Amino acid sequence: MAITINHDITAQEDYGTLHSAQGLVGIIENELQLYDVQIQIAKEKATGYYILWKDQRINISSDGSMDNWPLGWCDQSQYAFQELRAVRTGREVIDHDWRHND
Repeated sequence: MAITINHDITAQEDYGTLHSAQGLVGIIENELQLYDVQIQIAKEKATGYYILWKDQRINISSDGSMDNWPLGWCDQSQYAFQELRAVRTGREVIDHDWRHND
């Protein structure tokens, strides 16, 4: 079997918008920016921050944790690693196509 690169696999493009009690803070463009925001909030023990993504509100606690993690939001890497682990260990592969954005 020849190994190929699947050019149809795309990274998530929409990470949502960050909001505070004062209003819109800005657009989150990638996962690293998301983690940086969470770290800043945790360091400052800030409150009132949330992300709007596809009509869903994701509240960020003062410790940087999220109150929910919607399916399809920032989870492609997690599912890819789960599938790799399943293949390595001979377990059943997850039933979720992480390769494409919905």
